[in-house]
Amino acid sequence: MRAFGLTQPGGPEVLTAVDIPTPTVGAGDILIETMAVGLNNRERLTRQTAPAGPLTLPGADVAGIVRNLGADIANVAVGDRVVAHTSHAYAELAVSRQTDTVVLPETVDFVTAASVVTTGITAYRAVTDYAHLRAGETLIVRGASGGVGNLIVQLAASLSVKVIGVASAAHQAAVLAAGAREFVAYDQQDVTAALRGRADVVINVAAEGTGADSDAALVTPAGRVVTVAHGTPRYANGIPITHLRPGGPTSDAAALGAIITLVAAGKLHQPIGQVLPFTLAGFRAGHRLLDAPPGGRIVISRAAQA
Repeated sequence: MRAFGLTQPGGPEVLTAVDIPTPTVGAGDILIETMAVGLNNRERLTRQTAPAGPLTLPGADVAGIVRNLGADIANVAVGDRVVAHTSHAYAELAVSRQTDTVVLPETVDFVTAASVVTTGITAYRAVTDYAHLRAGETLIVRGASGGVGNLIVQLAASLSVKVIGVASAAHQAAVLAAGAREFVAYDQQDVTAALRGRADVVINVAAEGTGADSDAALVTPAGRVVTVAHGTPRYANGIPITHLRPGGPTSDAAALGAIITLVAAGKLHQPIGQVLPFTLAGFRAGHRLLDAPPGGRIVISRAAQA
């Protein structure tokens, strides 16, 4: 089967097309014919740091059609349309586990489904597993214009949480449209001065956790902070700081299922910036966009080849 990987680190042009064997399907596995792949920053980092020599095949977000099932699979059938959080999805066929796979409603297309996998799971866990948001609270979202931040704003607003979005001034309209009641442009204002002590919760999903040193200053004395930043203390001035990380009490399938249900109901929308063809040129173009400033989700689609 055709796949798109790399054998050395570097820029988008190190991605290459290769023919590899069809994956083996074991117990608990689902073989998916790839219809769409969502691209993520983690794959950009994988490309930049891949070891020289062995083939590295990226890809975590896949939507497609079930072509084969291993033993012990329930509630999924060959021919089902599914979306999954997996690995090695830059290929015509990908393997997922049932614990990471959700059957798609007919109203959700492959491109839309692939666009919300990693971002949706991360946002859902941030809001439910880590921040434990409650109606009536005030939440500050740093990185509110990114893929994860945009969904956090929407999820929090749906819980009757007052959301204050922080992003660059160029993204004000989009953040407010997602459900934020207030907006602070970090490139025009001092965020700490503008928002000191305003929030019950801060969720920081800005790139590299930008501004993490001042997150604790933005919450009340009884507040809490959830951040993607690494190396920050567990407490700052008595404020508990939780590090957002892969995994959590909610399984991938449960988190993704909740997100897909909201998407199908028209209650959640992930802005898509580019849909590119499932070709070497398409994957290289997608990675060039990953290296550029964010402008919506990037999805590779089999349907886009024509």
